[in-house]
Amino acid sequence: MARQVAYEYNIGSAISVLFSYKGTFWPHVLRTHELYLYPLLHTGLVLMQWSWQQQANDLVDGVDSGRGTFWSTVFEVTADDGVDVGPKQYWEKSNMMIPWKAVGTLTPLMVFALVFFLSQCYSRFMTFFYACQLMETAIQDMTVLMLVHAKRHKHRWDAVRYLTAAAMATYGRVTDLANVDENKRRCKPAMDLIDWERLLLPERTWHKQYVSDTDTWDTILGWPRAAGAVEAKHTEDLHAAFGTSATPPPRPSSCPALLKVHEVDELRHYPDSVVGLVLVTWCVQTLKELELNGQLKGPSLGQAQGSALKLRAASCKICNLLNLPIPLPYFHTLVVLQNVCFAIMSWSLLSFVSFLTPIVLFFAVLVMVGLREVAVALSNPFGKDDVDFPIDKWIAQLRANALLVHRDNRVVRLPSHESTQTGRDVDDEDDEEEEDEDDEGVGAGAGGDDGGGGGGGDDKDENDEMGGF
Repeated sequence: MARQVAYEYNIGSAISVLFSYKGTFWPHVLRTHELYLYPLLHTGLVLMQWSWQQQANDLVDGVDSGRGTFWSTVFEVTADDGVDVGPKQYWEKSNMMIPWKAVGTLTPLMVFALVFFLSQCYSRFMTFFYACQLMETAIQDMTVLMLVHAKRHKHRWDAVRYLTAAAMATYGRVTDLANVDENKRRCKPAMDLIDWERLLLPERTWHKQYVSDTDTWDTILGWPRAAGAVEAKHTEDLHAAFGTSATPPPRPSSCPALLKVHEVDELRHYPDSVVGLVLVTWCVQTLKELELNGQLKGPSLGQAQGSALKLRAASCKICNLLNLPIPLPYFHTLVVLQNVCFAIMSWSLLSFVSFLTPIVLFFAVLVMVGLREVAVALSNPFGKDDVDFPIDKWIAQLRANALLVHRDNRVVRLPSHESTQTGRDVDDEDDEEEEDEDDEGVGAGAGGDDGGGGGGGDDKDENDEMGGF
């Protein structure tokens, strides 16, 4: 279901961002061991340091504190040349101490590796985002071309729904990669029950378990104002200023099922990895029918086919990039560098002889580990973390193209010169005569009598035994 995501925040309100938890690095960094291990280790060493100092002070005053000589023995046996020195001289001059300046030998290298890792993960994140947007624009391009060139509703809707279903099949598979099985390994991408269910059900029906009110549904589909008093006031203002209609327009919002049962049966003959490719092929076969009918040809045909292939390329890029995670040797090197640096800091900070150094180390670990965990979250944005893409919302927006092309809604047509309201088209009346045929699942791209998924329709080739494949 559509949810608040990390990048939907007010960048102008720094104070609210500062005290935020949801969508920040806190949920990620609190799961790491470094945030607890090294500050606690350094805190323990500071307490040992303080205990030895207190014992030395008591002896100087000629009073035996009675705490024993454990801490004193631990540190005195490692003092310079075996000379018995006090705590202050030990922390400042002992050859067992790591000078704070020595931390600068590994820390810059660790910071460089961390920044480079974050940069690569963010670049990967944006590559995924652009590929997802490319799929959306491909469907929108197909919608426009079908509205302009296809005369029959059957052809218009088949081309758009097959391409939309291909995008949804990609999303259904890649979201599985963000899950982990009982063996702590990434789940394999697959079309599970919920993916097929969403393809077979109208979008509003599928969303009923999450969305019960009309206002939320309208918001998901893109209406910025809720129906009712707000929309009525907006309509009234427009009417008063420009003479537009005095009544708010209706909001047809039918997002019917994208696939029929026999089409799903045909798709399940293929591996899940090529379901999207099969759907794109059905879409292109629908375009071929339009070419044979003389409705789509020349540059328009090339643009329509290019839109379908553009979606296929974007889908392939997403799947291939997810199958190639960040190389383990590089990530392992970064983790080793960070843990070594934190361990050295835990000991070296003792030279400051301060109770506040655990706080300094805590925030150093928090920032460095937090950046690493944010980078890891960015490397796969198809899960359910706050930083991940709102896939459910994007799918609903993809299916909202039905508002433009499906006859249950308001199909986009050029307004007449006499009125802003367009009437029913003659082609829609012809389509109603074929409604019984559509209900049986026979259409452009539905295949032959065996329910196969191809663009052959009734003109099935004699050598074609798979309904267009």
